[in-house]
Amino acid sequence: MTLYFHDVTKQYGPVAQVWVAARPWIVVSDPAAARKIAYRSLARPLSVASFTHALVGEPGDVDGESIFWNRGPAWKASRRAFEASVLRPERLAAHLPAIRRCTERFLARLAPYSDGSTAINMKDEFGVIALAITGEVAYGVSFWPEECGQDSSSSSTTSSALVRACHECMACFELPQSTAYLPLQMLLPALRPLWLALAAVLPDAAQRRHMAARQVIADVSRRLMREWQEQHRAARASDSGEGPKEAPATSGGTSSSGISSSSFLAAMLKDQQGPTARSSSTGAEEGGGGSVRGSESGAGPRVSGSGTAELPPAAQMSEIQVISQGLSFILAGYDTTGTTLALTTFLLANNPTVQDKLRAELVANRGLLDSADGLAQLPYLDAVLKESQRLHPAVGFYWRDATSDIPLPELGGLVIPKGSFVSISIYSMHRDPEQWKEPERFIPERFLQVTGGALGPTDPGAYLPFGNGPRMCVGYKMATMVVKSVMAGLLLRYRVALHPRQPLPLRLKTGLTLEPADGVWVTLQPLEVREKA
Repeated sequence: MTLYFHDVTKQYGPVAQVWVAARPWIVVSDPAAARKIAYRSLARPLSVASFTHALVGEPGDVDGESIFWNRGPAWKASRRAFEASVLRPERLAAHLPAIRRCTERFLARLAPYSDGSTAINMKDEFGVIALAITGEVAYGVSFWPEECGQDSSSSSTTSSALVRACHECMACFELPQSTAYLPLQMLLPALRPLWLALAAVLPDAAQRRHMAARQVIADVSRRLMREWQEQHRAARASDSGEGPKEAPATSGGTSSSGISSSSFLAAMLKDQQGPTARSSSTGAEEGGGGSVRGSESGAGPRVSGSGTAELPPAAQMSEIQVISQGLSFILAGYDTTGTTLALTTFLLANNPTVQDKLRAELVANRGLLDSADGLAQLPYLDAVLKESQRLHPAVGFYWRDATSDIPLPELGGLVIPKGSFVSISIYSMHRDPEQWKEPERFIPERFLQVTGGALGPTDPGAYLPFGNGPRMCVGYKMATMVVKSVMAGLLLRYRVALHPRQPLPLRLKTGLTLEPADGVWVTLQPLEVREKA
């Protein structure tokens, strides 16, 4: 779809109308128009699943409450939950130790391939570490495949179930895996309630597969949440003398329920029964949030804000909404991060001069790699990542529903009418020759101050790897920190080169992200071996 929209842009211009089944889509690659749409049309379509599957039942409810698709107060509550965990500097820095631990384990995992000649598919390997980091930050449970299913313990079973379900969900986003109900939704969108009703009664194999994977994530999330709640209720009772003493968390800061006390899910579940109850929680717990409790209506658990700065009382979330944000965190975080790491590695392996220059910066500034602030002070590392995201944005386009008429006088008086389905083609803007000099070349220097913007873009709005407007990616700081930390660890340990097994030119395919179709095959040469030689 990304490459199709790019072809449409090249053929018909920066604002073009195309027909996808029975519905007209407006494809936009003009920066000024994209800004107006992002800030004036805050609504996204009902669900990305409507373009791959017809989710029904609880999986449909969970998908509809995602930060990516919900609206109004529900979206604001979801946004605040993410901001509290992965956007504020102090919370962001708190996740760096986990990222570094995962990076060291990842580098050790690569050791059997480090002879300088053995081919290794880094797309697969980066998928492993991206899921491990995202899973630990989201839930605090291990997502390393070596630990999943090794024994019959509750934590091992939980991890194994989550890992399998996440992989299944991602696979189902590829169009070849979509349900037979997809063309019906596309051809006759007004009859979507009918298609959903049919899907609930007569699901096909693809539908059952996707629904089953999402249901597993919902079930495991709910179990983890309730274990966390029970443990903290017991901790409060013991502190008040009403029950036996029971430590709410291990010395490592991980609840015996399996949820890390510093995780995203714990931040949303944090007890809010007054200052005394909050202080009874382990000192290792950080961040704000709410607790799940029975609602006054008896309709099920609710999450109420604690009154802290991190999640105010107005940010009330249902149990389904909490589960949805956890799922959104993982699915959006791990695939985009893994893909960005893989494509950046491809570019560096294919441009050894750039790789050497970046490694020199890392070697000269090792002390900066230990902190989030330090990682942000490495200009060439930042430039390499930005140029990688320009050429290969993990998300090649995003959607909006036009909630009002959008006049575009700068484009000859064109007006995008209210109700239009609009696709912003990030990929096309990033490769527009009117915005960028030599747009097809990998030139990190275009993002350095010394070039003075001479290499583009002409309009700063032509670069938006994380989208723009109020609904731009809320996890962009987290993703940037993860990619920089992992890439720094890799390049200080190994020299990366393309293996002959790597097909050229690079082919891309669109699933949830724009990813390498044939993997990224490289060789790893330990730097110590090279120095001795």
